[in-house]
Amino acid sequence: MPILKYRTQPSPSREKKKKTLLHLQGLIKLNAGGITSNYMKNQ
Repeated sequence: MPILKYRTQPSPSREKKKKTLLHLQGLIKLNAGGITSNYMKNQ
């Protein structure tokens, strides 16, 4: 069962993926905030 072994060991690539995902989520939140504020201004 190699899959289980991979899951129990946090590989650096997995950690990197997590960080990039969090970073992307933050960017999306920022972009969403910017879009909504611009939308409000244009109304």
